[in-house]
Amino acid sequence: NPNPPFVTAMGDENFNSVTWKAGIEYDAGPQSLLYANIATGFKAGGFYPAVGKNSFDPEKLTAYTVGSKNRFMDNRLQLNAEAFWWDYKDQQIGYIGPVEVRPGVYGQASVTANVGQARMYGMEVEAQFLATRNDEIGINLQYMDSKYKSFVYTAISAGGAPLPSGCAVTPDTSLPVAAPARLFTVDCSGKSAVNAPKWSLNLSYSHTFELSADHDLILGARSRIESGRFLSIDYRPEQHQGGYMTADAWATLEAPGQGWSVTGYVNNLTDKDVYSTSVTRPILNVVYNGLRPPRTYGLRGSVSF
Repeated sequence: NPNPPFVTAMGDENFNSVTWKAGIEYDAGPQSLLYANIATGFKAGGFYPAVGKNSFDPEKLTAYTVGSKNRFMDNRLQLNAEAFWWDYKDQQIGYIGPVEVRPGVYGQASVTANVGQARMYGMEVEAQFLATRNDEIGINLQYMDSKYKSFVYTAISAGGAPLPSGCAVTPDTSLPVAAPARLFTVDCSGKSAVNAPKWSLNLSYSHTFELSADHDLILGARSRIESGRFLSIDYRPEQHQGGYMTADAWATLEAPGQGWSVTGYVNNLTDKDVYSTSVTRPILNVVYNGLRPPRTYGLRGSVSF
């Protein structure tokens, strides 16, 4: 074919970085630790198919953390707390944008670009409490506030219609595209990060029945509660998962001295529909959402020797 519909350019890029971590620790007591650290992270850049510009730069992260780890009441209560602040620079985002398929000719394809400057801060509190010899309670509470300080990118509409988005969308004439396709600038600055619920709470409880000197029966349940979150950078209403709660239960028969156990479990007891992913199909602008597993039950066993 003398005129292939798509040509992929070759290129060379070198990405390197020196990352580091520095921290301090202080023993506030025999079973209490205070700590603080600063760490940096690096995610290499890469390539996407295009004749002209076809690469993206590395993503960088600076993370600040302070926390405490403690045990009280003769080790029956473990209580940990941590606060964090993350700063992203040149965050890598994937979307459908304009790429040069031939010199001077732009088409629609998957693009990865450095468009996001983001900050996230929050805290996590975790507690494990052995209320009695046979009763254990677990609590994990997470709070996260996320925000894109800068999130602007150029997208393409193959049919020319304005792009459906929860962000500000304005026409863009910076590149020549063949009609009916049109370019649009999408500004999602100020939006929360994708898949980042503000609140998450995990609760668990288990009770051990000592059936005999060699056999225990453990009954347990856990629940997860999350606030709402968006699943895609399009921020469309259909791509928002509202707040929800799920619950699991299990029963384990074990013989610690003999090295075996059998567990029966039911996950997502109420068969709750929870979205996990979301994508918008190009051209048709149809949203497809993926689901987390429905009610699931089964058996599993283990043997050690």
